[in-house]
Parts: sequence; C-alpha cells; structure tokens
Amino acid sequence: MASEIIYYVTEFATQTVFLLAALWIMIKVQKLDYKFLPLLGAAALSSGLDMIPFAGHYISLVVLLLCLKKITEAEMVPDVVFTVAVGYALMFGMNLWLLGALLGDLRPSALESADKDAPPEVAAELQDAEPTNRPVAAAAGTNVKTTAVEVVAAPPAQPSAKPEGNSEVKSAQEFAKLLSLKGVINGPRPMATLQCGSKSYTIRVGESALVDSGRERIQVRCESTSSDSAVFSFSGTQIRLSLR
Repeated sequence: MASEIIYYVTEFATQTVFLLAALWIMIKVQKLDYKFLPLLGAAALSSGLDMIPFAGHYISLVVLLLCLKKITEAEMVPDVVFTVAVGYALMFGMNLWLLGALLGDLRPSALESADKDAPPEVAAELQDAEPTNRPVAAAAGTNVKTTAVEVVAAPPAQPSAKPEGNSEVKSAQEFAKLLSLKGVINGPRPMATLQCGSKSYTIRVGESALVDSGRERIQVRCESTSSDSAVFSFSGTQIRLSLR
C-alpha cells in the first residue's frame, strides 16, 4: 500500500512540474498575462484529474482550458487552445526524455550479439568453456590471414630430464602448430581471435579459454597483443602468433 502511494505521489508531482513548465514556456512565448500561483494550481488540478482512469484525460483537458482562459484572460481560440496543445506536446517530450534517462543505454553489446548469432557448434563450445571463451566477433580493422608461430619462452632444458618432461615439451610444440591467429582487436579492452582446427576463440588480454586440441582441452591465456601479433601461454610455454 505504501509503495502504491509513493508511486502515485511521484507521478502526480512529476506530471505537475512538467505541465507547469510547458505552460509557462508557451505563455512566455505568446506574452500572455498570468499569475504564477493560479497557473500552478491549474497544472496541479489538471494533473490530478488526468490520473482518473478512462475519462480522466478528457476531464483534465476541459478543466485546463477553462482555467487558462480565466488566468490569462485571453481568447479561447486560438490563444488558449494553442497554448494547451503545444504545452501537452512539450510535456510528452519531457516524459520521453525522463523515460530514456531512467532506462539508460539499451543497445546490446557487440560481443553479446555475436554470441546470439553464433553457429550451433560454437554455441555448444561456449557452454562448456569458461566465461572468457568467446566466439569470433567481427571488428573493423581486424585482419584474417595466415599465421606465423614464434616460441617466446619454453621450459629450460635439463641435461637429466625425464622422458615424461620431453613428451610434455613435444606435446606443447605439437599443440602450438595447431594454433593460428585470425585477428587482433586493439583498444581499451584488447583481445585476440585464436583458431584451433575448425573452432575459434576470442580471448581478452589477461584472460584464459579452454581450447580443444582434438584429444584434450588445454588452458590458453592471452598475455599481450600488438598491431599484428599476440602472445599466448599454455603448459608453461609462451608463443607469439603473428599475422602475415
């Protein structure tokens, strides 16, 4: 009950202020005589009657016309009718402005739009992967070309390394050959598009994604990006993928 009272009081106050401002502007433009307090009372009375269901708007319109005629002592047509008509138009614009300010920016994110338009196989991959795993998102200035792979850092070689360590290095090198850089997006939130086989992953700098190598899923982290390359790390190995 209290919330309903607050709602109606807020609506009444807002509509009264908007209607008063619109009428005051029109009266000033037409240089009509008026008194502020009677004008405020007419706006409040009209706004209150307008809240009556069904016939309230028509009653408030008639009352407002009669009140303005008495306040301004102007002719009903065209002065008073013109003032009320344009005043309601201004009030409608104010309501739209207030609604837009309350709702905020309703435009969808470009990455969210790409998620919705992604193919079924990519959508299935997104559900299994971490939240940072993104499908391919088209962006201006993104080049899609062949990729050069450069090993930036790898585990130091040990003279007495165990066979298991050598197999891990070979596995990392084989996995690196499956990766290619499809594009780089630089800006406040830089990201790179990585492709492994037929699947693509858009990873922001500092974030990771589970990349499917065909036999297993490997955690790949995007370390940094430049205009034509990106550095990724996985399994203790860092590689730089470049666009050619």
